[in-house]
Amino acid sequence: MSRTTKREVAFAIILAGLISILYRYWLVYPILHYLSLDQWRCAAILVAAVIGATCSLVRLPIRAVVAAMVAGLLSGGTCAVSFFPTDARVTVFSALTSHLESFWRKVMILTIVTTSCSFIVSQFRMVRSH
Repeated sequence: MSRTTKREVAFAIILAGLISILYRYWLVYPILHYLSLDQWRCAAILVAAVIGATCSLVRLPIRAVVAAMVAGLLSGGTCAVSFFPTDARVTVFSALTSHLESFWRKVMILTIVTTSCSFIVSQFRMVRSH
């Protein structure tokens, strides 16, 4: 494995962990007492855009950004569902499917926003370097 590939994998793992933690708390934090649902969604989209731009600035490839984003969102959502207090036993697979049934649109939107911002910033960076 080359040095750049090791660097990409390390950054992607760190990014996936960060996204997982942020997304889990975005799902369960009781902020909706203070903000409307649309404001809370807008905050999530802005954070996703900042993450995408930052990934581009540290020169993380788009494929690593997409993989880290999807892995982080799926693991954070699964963790949020599995730690939610219920009377029934919850498996990892049932927690994942429950999360995707309810939040697949948000997962897609946040992934697309992050990827788009990473792509746009990388294009601006390439134009400036020439």
